[in-house]
Amino acid sequence: TPTLSAEALATFAADIFIARGFSETPAAPIAVVLVWADLRGAPSNGVQRIPRYIEIIDAGEMNTQPAMRIEKQLPAAVLIEADRAPGQVSMRLAAAEAARKARAAGIGLALVRRTTHTAALGYYTRLVALEGMAAIAGSASWSNMVYHGAREVGVASNPFSMAIPHGKGEPLVLDMAT
Repeated sequence: TPTLSAEALATFAADIFIARGFSETPAAPIAVVLVWADLRGAPSNGVQRIPRYIEIIDAGEMNTQPAMRIEKQLPAAVLIEADRAPGQVSMRLAAAEAARKARAAGIGLALVRRTTHTAALGYYTRLVALEGMAAIAGSASWSNMVYHGAREVGVASNPFSMAIPHGKGEPLVLDMAT
């Protein structure tokens, strides 16, 4: 079985997104988060998502040229309008803004509106924990799972992540969903 390095896989994935209309600036981070999820043993948020991403790009549900903006700022909070940006792009901005607010106010809250699939939330909480702060992230989702014994979907996956700094090494990251 052929094997690719993580870097080669991320480059390949980024090239796919560039071919679908993204510039390199968002394409590379999208690919990095997908590969990160695969390396952490969460392939449901890894590169296997690429065909689905292509479908939602082609359907116009994911914007390849989003006009993201900070819609509202408060001393400890920010609201980001993502304009259907890939979650990997909007959530990186949210993590950076939450960390910036936390450094200034002691706590930081970033809300993201109108984003698309966020992928592995642990990636973004890890970014904040690497800056020496604890982080919590959650994401809304449509109903996509079936209750035990039911015949139709009725519950969302409700992704959730927490990360805390851990000495000088990698932070402790919990990334889960139902």
